[in-house]
Amino acid sequence: MDDVDIGTDLGRLEHCIQEKRVYRYDKDPLDMRFSKFGRPILSPIPGRDLAVYNPDSGFKLDNFGGMLFTRKDLDGVGHLELAWSSDGIHFYRTFKNFLCAYEDPDGGHGLEDPRITPLTYKYNDIKWTEYHIFHTAFKGEEKDENGNGINTTRIKRATTENWKKVQKHPEKLVDGLGNNKNAKLFPEQIDSFYAMLHRPFDENNPDIHLSFSPDMNYWFGNYHLLAPRAGKWDSNRIGANYLFKTIYGWLLGYHGVDNNNIYRMGHAYLDLEDPRKVLWRSKKPDLEPEYKFERQGIVQNVVFGQGFNNDLSKFYYGCADTCISFAEVEINDRNAILETKPIVIN
Repeated sequence: MDDVDIGTDLGRLEHCIQEKRVYRYDKDPLDMRFSKFGRPILSPIPGRDLAVYNPDSGFKLDNFGGMLFTRKDLDGVGHLELAWSSDGIHFYRTFKNFLCAYEDPDGGHGLEDPRITPLTYKYNDIKWTEYHIFHTAFKGEEKDENGNGINTTRIKRATTENWKKVQKHPEKLVDGLGNNKNAKLFPEQIDSFYAMLHRPFDENNPDIHLSFSPDMNYWFGNYHLLAPRAGKWDSNRIGANYLFKTIYGWLLGYHGVDNNNIYRMGHAYLDLEDPRKVLWRSKKPDLEPEYKFERQGIVQNVVFGQGFNNDLSKFYYGCADTCISFAEVEINDRNAILETKPIVIN
């Protein structure tokens, strides 16, 4: 299987010991196909923004579909802002920071890349949904008392039930692993534990890791789940973007960066009961920079996003860290998407 190549670096051998590669499928069981809209649907406003990019979506308020995206202000600092749409194409911005970097002690140099996971809770006959917003916080350059650089990039969490009020959680997730980003929470518990994908990147670690937690404060495991593949579109580094439960396994969308620093999107499937088992991984990318607005911007040659709408027919993504567009998505069986199990509160 040529798509199992994890590179020529002998240091990857240790990762192989933890990875459980059980390639069950010889092709994508959902046959996902992406057709680009071909132009931006949200762009920065001159005199107000430097950029709007890297959205997540798939939530509603009244009859409007929502999008949460990174907005970079004129000082180059990122914040998270909401926009709403009645048709999935024309979005109306709130022009307010839903999460403001200047109000986060760990995010003074910016917040970015929200990844939203709805968790359903059940107490007796009552059910409710809470949205967990994992995002990256940049504190800025700092040095310790010896003049050595200290970790400045952290995974942070905020929650909301109604998209009107938001609760900020002060803890820095998996703090002991140092610099960390690209965190995506699983939408249901695995063996009564919360599960999260993330990418610690101290010492140039380019892999997707998997960790578990009883309470979303203490995380353990830190399994090496996926590594870059030498000579392919994801040869340099990778990170998790979206997760859906399907009859074929956890559908994991991820971004891959090659040695020319070109960002593309692809996907994989993980075992539902043991997500350390990788069942399939795309040989070719789903999305790659093609249009001028995807190739030229604050960061060249980037397509990057987390955002499916509610029926998984549209995928919203950031372009060159500057604007937002979307692609129509076709799959061979929408009934293959499964509902997640609620978390029972005793």
